[in-house]
Amino acid sequence: MENKELYKIYDRNYREFFSNKFAIRELLETFVNVDLVKYIDFNSVEIINKSFILDSNKEKESDIIYKIKLKEQYSDISLYIVILLEFQSNADKNMLYRMIEYTLLLYKELEKTNKKLPPVFPIVLYTGSNKWNVPNDINQIVKGNELLKDYGLKFKYFLLDVNKYTKKQLQEIGNIISTLFLAEIIEAENIQELGNQIDKLIENENNTENIKQLIKFILNIYKKDEEIDYNKLQEDLNSKFRSGSMLVENVLEFEKKARMKGFKEGIEKGIEKGIEKGMKLKVKLKVKLKH
Repeated sequence: MENKELYKIYDRNYREFFSNKFAIRELLETFVNVDLVKYIDFNSVEIINKSFILDSNKEKESDIIYKIKLKEQYSDISLYIVILLEFQSNADKNMLYRMIEYTLLLYKELEKTNKKLPPVFPIVLYTGSNKWNVPNDINQIVKGNELLKDYGLKFKYFLLDVNKYTKKQLQEIGNIISTLFLAEIIEAENIQELGNQIDKLIENENNTENIKQLIKFILNIYKKDEEIDYNKLQEDLNSKFRSGSMLVENVLEFEKKARMKGFKEGIEKGIEKGIEKGMKLKVKLKVKLKH
């Protein structure tokens, strides 16, 4: 699949999934271990319909901006949370500079309507497959920055690297967001475990609507741009149908179509590389279907 197409799928589905109060609350309370989270009034969450991503980066990332009121001694403050969704496989070595630039652009916008600027909390949510090995703190790249004390530039973004969590850790957390992350890292041959995890969610949670959103998200990613039978999905959820089994059956079917297509194209074109790919995919498919 081309990068542009992959970006569109991720962008659409992540935006839809995180465009509700429940998702951002569970994300912050479960995976963002900073003190400010306890002061957030989650009933006040507002999504800002604005993006500050440069055109050159729009094929590999997406952004979501939340405006959230704080409580207790900070009740007169509104916090802006920026979540930058990084889709590419490798960490971007320029991410620190880009996050600084992004935050400055947001502040320039907020300056138009605020006498005193609100705090901005930047988060990078990385779903790529390779290790994140680039700095997230200005002090990591400016030698002797501490010598400047109050005059030195201070900036750090919170990195939420999905790949830092093991499959076991995400299964033990066992909530909707951890299951979403599990879908990101699960190996194809272990897709049944993802289905089992969704079964547990249905058995233990009353949040049917958000579980439905999770399943829609996962099926959208696996099914690419094919249509989903949402009516059947709703029926399955309403009747407490074992959605894990449904998920596995659907995913295997879509993988089968994709693999057989690759096999067929390889033969038709007579390209050795295509034939090898098709044969390998066919063998893998047979192994999967045995399970």
